Amino acid sequence: MVYDINWKAPSSPPFSMENELYQKYSTTKIGDITVNEVKTLLGSIVLNEQTAPLVAYLSTLLRVRALLD
Repeated sequence: MVYDINWKAPSSPPFSMENELYQKYSTTKIGDITVNEVKTLLGSIVLNEQTAPLVAYLSTLLRVRALLD
């Protein structure tokens, strides 16, 4: 399975919108995102078919946050 590098909100979410990481960052201003925290989270995720959409979402957060630097 292949995922686009750019995360986009699908019509039916590929991961649960109840996911605690999604909940945390969906209510955090982009400027308030702590880059090292997200990088540490990404480093702790085992990449597989179930986690790939969440990894793509978190990676997009980092790329968008970098636009503010």
